[in-house]
Amino acid sequence: MFSKSHTVESVVNRNEEIDTMFLAWFEAKEKYPHKRELTYGEFPTMFGYDKSVRVWHPKQQGLQLSDDHLKLFCLVEFEKLLSMKGKSLNDIESMPQPSNSEMVKFRNSLLAGELTYDKEELAATHM
Repeated sequence: MFSKSHTVESVVNRNEEIDTMFLAWFEAKEKYPHKRELTYGEFPTMFGYDKSVRVWHPKQQGLQLSDDHLKLFCLVEFEKLLSMKGKSLNDIESMPQPSNSEMVKFRNSLLAGELTYDKEELAATHM
């Protein structure tokens, strides 16, 4: 709160340097004109707010995998399917073989990615 002793100029200057989520929303709407129709309440469904730099960034859509990770993921899935029939990638001469360390590392990175989801945000979005 402000007292009567504060001048209008001191009140305005006090908050002049402060960037808020609300002000960053206006800046993002200028930067991304195709999203101007989004209300302040709808904005977080398509943008994430980075508190460290006080900026809204578009959320990445879809799964982002490199070609190597996609290849490894497919090989792991093929191995699972083949193992249900008592077979292995080793039974197919021309099939590339992922190393065990790659498979473990890949599985761990997928689990880590899944565990980083913001459960509260997802619940608010989908409930």
